[in-house]
Amino acid sequence: MLTSLVRSLKALKSTLRPAAAAALLGAALLSAGGCHSDAPVTARPEAYDVPWLLTTPALRADTMVGDVRQVYDENNLLHVTVPVRNVTGHNIPLLYKFMFYDRNGAELSTYAGQTVIPPHGLTELNANATSPRAEGDRPFRLEVRYLEPWAPGANVGT
Repeated sequence: MLTSLVRSLKALKSTLRPAAAAALLGAALLSAGGCHSDAPVTARPEAYDVPWLLTTPALRADTMVGDVRQVYDENNLLHVTVPVRNVTGHNIPLLYKFMFYDRNGAELSTYAGQTVIPPHGLTELNANATSPRAEGDRPFRLEVRYLEPWAPGANVGT
């Protein structure tokens, strides 16, 4: 990819001024190098930005997240359901964790689980708060990642 980009830029060099060609080549090299980070990123949503959802870059590319459903039951406990769709042709083994917060942002409870989403399948991740105090602008957060042995790029058996 980088080789074809360099060839294309060299061809443009005859029509562009040398300084402009050098600037384009420099920008291409800087963007191609990139940095690798395992820090969580916001997941790719179906319809809108979802700041309550964190995932990895590989899983973001392999899944689509639907609209969250939040329901308070008769005991004022928050129940959350998040649909996650596999957009690949392979199974996706997931590890997920819900964290519930009060209106001040203090963590109240957590729930962790794991599941496998079949190729082009859909699953719903469910959890509920254990305290009626889960409320506010962001009463929960969901972290989703590949179950480690099956994560893209993981070295199994090493």
